[in-house]
Amino acid sequence: AAFRVVFLTLSPSDWQQTTPSPITMISQGKESVEKEISTIVAELLETVFKRTNPNPADLWNEHKFIREKIDRISELQATLSDTDISLTTKRGPGALEEFLAWCDRKGVYRNVEVTEDPKLGYQLTALEDQNETDFVITVPRKAIFCLDQVKKLPGLRKLFLHDPMLSKMDNVGLALGVCALQLKEDSSWAPYVNILPSSFETPLYFSIQQFEELRPSPLFEEALNHFRSIARQFTYYLSIIDDGINFDKRKKEDKQGKQPPLLYDGPFNIGNFTFGLYKWAVSVVCTRINHLPSEYEKIDEKSKIPKQIPCLMPLLDFANHKFDEKAICHPGYSDMKDLAVLPVNRAVRKGEPITIVYGKRTTSEFILMNAFAPQENPYNKYKLRIGLTKTDRFINERIAQMSKLGYNSFNTVYSFNLFIAKEGEMPFDESLVRFARVFMSNPPIDEVVDSEESLKKGVQFVETRLSLLLRGYTKTKLEGDSNTNVLLRQEKEILEHVVAYLQEWKTRL
Repeated sequence: AAFRVVFLTLSPSDWQQTTPSPITMISQGKESVEKEISTIVAELLETVFKRTNPNPADLWNEHKFIREKIDRISELQATLSDTDISLTTKRGPGALEEFLAWCDRKGVYRNVEVTEDPKLGYQLTALEDQNETDFVITVPRKAIFCLDQVKKLPGLRKLFLHDPMLSKMDNVGLALGVCALQLKEDSSWAPYVNILPSSFETPLYFSIQQFEELRPSPLFEEALNHFRSIARQFTYYLSIIDDGINFDKRKKEDKQGKQPPLLYDGPFNIGNFTFGLYKWAVSVVCTRINHLPSEYEKIDEKSKIPKQIPCLMPLLDFANHKFDEKAICHPGYSDMKDLAVLPVNRAVRKGEPITIVYGKRTTSEFILMNAFAPQENPYNKYKLRIGLTKTDRFINERIAQMSKLGYNSFNTVYSFNLFIAKEGEMPFDESLVRFARVFMSNPPIDEVVDSEESLKKGVQFVETRLSLLLRGYTKTKLEGDSNTNVLLRQEKEILEHVVAYLQEWKTRL
């Protein structure tokens, strides 16, 4: 059998592409609740479609405004629908048994037991001793919820044909499909939907206080931008739903010759399509996504190669992450047998957990997209964002120097990865040293940037900047077992490691 290797590859950028401009989507409703929702949606659209200001203080103020407006919409929707209440209902005592029975009916093979861990939630354990690469789960296509099926759901077909966002963002389409499944109580997928977590520990669920605790980390800005992108998608689709209400209120003669809005007669209405529902569906997709070849779509018009589309693989997605240097196996898809497979990544004994490696991700990426922070992460990095001073009269000369390294000539802010290096190795990329030299050189920059003096000043500059950043990692923010505490401790360790390296380097200059 041929196997396609599939990874949990979704990144924050997959949720942050530009959404089409919502022109004339909002109309005034007659009923008071719908009218207020419509008014707030219009306010939100103006905010979330503006160009993002990179200033952290402005981002934070904008976030609080967005959250305030969404909270008010949720309060109003609660008078029309019980969607959010249904989401917070804990799994029933028989949910797991019902799900496993559903797996049996769907032809899912399993040589595992599903157990529950207080910290990890559901996990897979071996029913018997397993050798490396043994298949412990196989999931046929009919038991996999993928984008092909979403496009067949009632009321969504037209959206996929004409909505420009969905033509570029398959993951958003899968999330909308998950929303539809949650709302349809008699769905054939209900046993799977009912076993999914009711909430997640991603920044989409963070309170204001949790964001405040995250503030010294570079993840603070990234999480704000991610929240903003998901809020933009939610507001955009809610505005289309609102347009459907207004279409019904038009006079018969005004409707002649005009097509109903894209979500007209779809599974969503102004009350049940809540931010709580959408962020939950996004989190389900983020934390469980895999890929398989589409049955219908090709990578282009001329090719016969199937397009890889996002999907959810029930039971297989219960496998938790654990880093293992010797692990070479990941979930895969057999084209010949048309089913997903889960091989074990090492020999395991009966009763031991069966885990997979989600990928070489930073702890920030794990928190943002997978809702947990690994205690140990050999691939962890600290993303240092640092920029040129826009009021510097020599900024053009400095930008020209950075463009020689391959950076965009329109950039004034740059990102550099810091990490824990082996003894004798540099714990950051050489490009950071070059930036520091450029930043600290006086004209003529091209003549002095490679001097020994520019190197000394550059090393001192980076050390000073990192030492200032370390002040934000206060004792109170480091103590505890939350994902944020784990992240901040790891970031502090990286910063201290790099500062020590720079201090030692200075003694040799």
